[in-house]
Amino acid sequence: HYLSWLYAKMNSLPRPEILFSPSFIYNTYHQPSWPAGMGIFSGAEFICQHGCATTDIFPFVPGNTDTLPGQDARYASLKYLGEDWEYTNDLATAKAWLLEGALVSNYGPNHAVCYVGYDDNKIIGADTGAFHFINSYGSAWGENGYGWQSYNASLNVFQYYYRLKGLNNTLPAVAVWNDIENCTYNRWIEKTVFVFSGTIGDLSVFL
Repeated sequence: HYLSWLYAKMNSLPRPEILFSPSFIYNTYHQPSWPAGMGIFSGAEFICQHGCATTDIFPFVPGNTDTLPGQDARYASLKYLGEDWEYTNDLATAKAWLLEGALVSNYGPNHAVCYVGYDDNKIIGADTGAFHFINSYGSAWGENGYGWQSYNASLNVFQYYYRLKGLNNTLPAVAVWNDIENCTYNRWIEKTVFVFSGTIGDLSVFL
């Protein structure tokens, strides 16, 4: 959901019109011997290095984690390379970022959601002010797939707000696909040393 919303806001679209494939990232990145799941920061770094294919090129098939993208899908993914990623635990900064795009953050243990807006006057229980988010459970969940999380609740979930600084929209003249197995993640480790808690995000939310 995140990439779809980011692309929509970058192109002044009221709603996402392009859907990105969670299977493309997860199937490429995840190794069979690893525990299930993928961290938010892992997904962000992957997109910055390899981009992401859309669902019309590499369909999202729930439960299928073995099918790998072919050459055409890998080349097409380079059109949507992330420019860089960053995170904050400052509420004001997170709200300012939402004016420019969308955010990904933890909703609870081992689960993440995509923030798409906020309302300073939204009342949830004893709290005033909340983020509007889309979950990954389909349209039958919540309000047609969307829900609200108070600012106060969001700050109580070991909260960091993640975003891509930008998203490319041009295919390169020469395709360079980094070898996943030999790719080093020194920059990723440096950027996440203070937030690495072992929390696994729901990758479909990020897309």
